[in-house]
Amino acid sequence: MQAAEDGPRFDAPEGVNWSPRRRILVKGQPRSVSDEMPLWQRLLITLVTMLLVSVVAGFLWRSLFNTDIPSYLSGLVGGVTAVPMWEFLKWIDLR
Repeated sequence: MQAAEDGPRFDAPEGVNWSPRRRILVKGQPRSVSDEMPLWQRLLITLVTMLLVSVVAGFLWRSLFNTDIPSYLSGLVGGVTAVPMWEFLKWIDLR
């Protein structure tokens, strides 16, 4: 294992390129933008995830406090969910 400016790296097997931006191994040529999930799919999955998590948080809030969840708190829960989901979807390789 060797240290690099962009984080820890290791010696890749023959025929595999290291992709420091993604920190994953990619067989063959380095990744291109066309290998990523299309923008509309990422948006759709992220929005659905935000809505589902907000609804679940609302149900939990209602069961615990017997009142509606404040809208700003529901938005916060959805927003906090959206960021890791968006980043996760950028890591998915369509090859």
